[in-house]
Amino acid sequence: MFPETALSMSPLFEKKKPQSKNTYSFYLAEELMKEIDKICRQFKLSRSEVLEKLAQEGLHRHLKEKGPD
Repeated sequence: MFPETALSMSPLFEKKKPQSKNTYSFYLAEELMKEIDKICRQFKLSRSEVLEKLAQEGLHRHLKEKGPD
């Protein structure tokens, strides 16, 4: 376990203000979550499963476009 001071000093654990509801990025995030929820219902998967599959497909496409080293 990390001591309390280590967590508060680490930049990985910075607290950020939530996005304002009138920003474009908030709108995109909200719409993305609605689409993910539709997929969850359609395929009877959890959000975690859908996000994992999206990440796997994104990595697969990236590696395919990158080609052999």
